[in-house]
Order: sequence, then structure tokens, then C-alpha cells
Amino acid sequence: MRDCTKNPNKEVDRKQKTINVGKDFEDDPNVASMKLVEFNQEQILIALAKMIILDELPFKFVKNEGFRKFIEKAQPYFKILSCVIIARYCIQVFNDEKEKLKCMLSTNIELVSLTTNTWRSIQNLN
Repeated sequence: MRDCTKNPNKEVDRKQKTINVGKDFEDDPNVASMKLVEFNQEQILIALAKMIILDELPFKFVKNEGFRKFIEKAQPYFKILSCVIIARYCIQVFNDEKEKLKCMLSTNIELVSLTTNTWRSIQNLN
């Protein structure tokens, strides 16, 4: 996915789809399948925020050299933003999930019971 070096004036259309080639392991491992994939910076940022939340990673994870090299190879069009913006996306994901939960609980006419279970360490910390 490199830009044409012979035509430096070529503009890259970010809405243009790319071909994603992968193996279709359900049918035959020797058969490859192709599909068109549209690049969407916003969707990738939300997926990155969800990964940071699920894996309990620090926001500065996006500044690590290994992650930057990986993203450069996996999706060259993706622009890694600052830690502050990634934190904002994590908060956005939290608020979106909270709204989904509120909606689900408000439409459900059954009762909900919430319980907690805590333990104490030797230092008497919960």
C-alpha cells in the first residue's frame, strides 16, 4: 500500500476502498477470499479505545514504537493521535456503553438486582 513514487502529485482518496485478502478457514485453508474494505479513521479510533479499555492499557500505549510500527504496516492511512485524544475516545466509548445500558434497563420491565462481593487483603484493603 505505497503511494506511487513516479506521480508525487497523485491525491489519495481516503474514501476509496482497499482489497483485503485473507484465508477462509471454514471451507478450505488453501482458498483465499477477498473483500473490499473502506478505511474509516473514526471507527479505528473507537476500536483502539475499546482495546485500551478491555486490555487495561495505559493511554501512552499509542506512543510506543512497537505499536507505531505495527500500525504503519497494518494500516498506513491510520494517523495515531495524542494520548489526550485517545483518552477522549475512551470516555466516549464509556458514555456510549452507559447510554446503551440505560436504554436496555429502561425498556426492560423486569426487576434488576445488583450485588457486589468484596474481599479484604491482609492490609485490610478492599
